[in-house]
Amino acid sequence: MNDQTATTVARKLTAVFCRFGIPETLHSDQGATFESETLRLLLNNFGIKKTRTTPYHPQSDGLVERANRTLLQLFRTYMVKDADWEDHLPLMLYAYRTAKRVHRSFTF
Repeated sequence: MNDQTATTVARKLTAVFCRFGIPETLHSDQGATFESETLRLLLNNFGIKKTRTTPYHPQSDGLVERANRTLLQLFRTYMVKDADWEDHLPLMLYAYRTAKRVHRSFTF
């Protein structure tokens, strides 16, 4: 998404909510877009609770960061040279969503 203004993000989130359902919670970093009045109103209208990561503590985004890393690895693995990535996205997401994962608990 090239344009990451609050209005654009709100439109994209609305499209996601309409397609996949409304989540109970939206977790984000503390970027200006996600702290905007536009997003606050959108989430309030849908009854979505907003949570955010702790500043300067990216470890709290671990699951998201790991998912992004895995998806990027899938892109690199399955992309055909000069292919349109959007054509391959559904299959890559299917592979990601159906893969068996080992969940680990760590104590710090």
